[in-house]
Amino acid sequence: MARQYAPVVDIVRCAAAALVAVFHLGCTWWHGVRQLLVELDFPRIVGNDHLFFSGFVGVEIFFVISGYVIAMSCIGRTPREFVIGRAIRLMPALWLATFLGAVLLLVAGGNVSQLLMRSVGSALLFPAGPYIDPVVWTLVIEVMFYGMIWLLLLVTGREVERWLPVFAAVLATASAVNLGLEINGIKLGNLLPQLLLLQHGGLFALGIMIWAYSSGRARPNAMTLVALASCAMELYVIVGERNLEAGTRFSFLIPLAIWAVAIAFVWYGATHTRPAASRAVRTAGLMTYPIYLTHQTVGGAAAAFAINALGIPLVPAIVIGFIAIAMTSWIIVEWIEPGIRLQFRRLLEIVVPGARAVPA
Repeated sequence: MARQYAPVVDIVRCAAAALVAVFHLGCTWWHGVRQLLVELDFPRIVGNDHLFFSGFVGVEIFFVISGYVIAMSCIGRTPREFVIGRAIRLMPALWLATFLGAVLLLVAGGNVSQLLMRSVGSALLFPAGPYIDPVVWTLVIEVMFYGMIWLLLLVTGREVERWLPVFAAVLATASAVNLGLEINGIKLGNLLPQLLLLQHGGLFALGIMIWAYSSGRARPNAMTLVALASCAMELYVIVGERNLEAGTRFSFLIPLAIWAVAIAFVWYGATHTRPAASRAVRTAGLMTYPIYLTHQTVGGAAAAFAINALGIPLVPAIVIGFIAIAMTSWIIVEWIEPGIRLQFRRLLEIVVPGARAVPA
């Protein structure tokens, strides 16, 4: 059966990338402490803008969409084909963005040896970094999720679609327990809970559940409430941590509302699939990942130049940054990445062991 396409999900994913860019470029009252924007001489603005602050939920939207997409895409694939597919989707754009970011930071006066170390950390997805762009930490979480799905495929084979809802239930429950402990002052560490998906697992689990419900493989049940509770608790924890770091008092209700609306659209989009989508929507979907990977380096550099060299106010400078991000991402998607993906696929087909799926 031909795989269906969910254009609404791609639109939400692109909007989520824009939200993260709004947070990182506009919310510099907090984020300016990060080394990247310091190197770009980005102004550290102290403000009280709920829109800029709430943009961080773009990452939490991404994780839900990832759960949905990975559940849908792993059906009918062998572990080998799953690994190759995910590697082709993840790595070429990451390498391009890492190279571009390193060049920009080198021009901005970055230390060569440090940039080299950060480039290697980004290109190879070291769990603890360092990275050219701090957003790479989310890709490490993604890879851990992919690894768990790969193990599930390895163990269950063609029965994986029956076990995905069970896996989602376990993931949501473990995440809810961990976050409940953290809210009550018991933290199980920093890196390890993230790598084990105890921090973000409820988001991936909800995405898998949306796939199961929309495809008729399961119905909403008590585990849905557990996953939703886990997601709400994660947003509560994140807002609390960022308020503590920045000395602010933002409510988590606005980010929660934005997240909830986005997930409602994802759920709707999952139930309204089609064999294909318009070229514009498809291109926007493909551009989402490069937008995410370049918004701080390319967008930050463009906005910093507009502010510091041209004296342009913050919001128009952010618009200029968005234009630079969009142009760069379009060039990557249309002109650079396809050739690299093709050669990378040929290499992976040779070096990755395992069997291929037998067509039905």
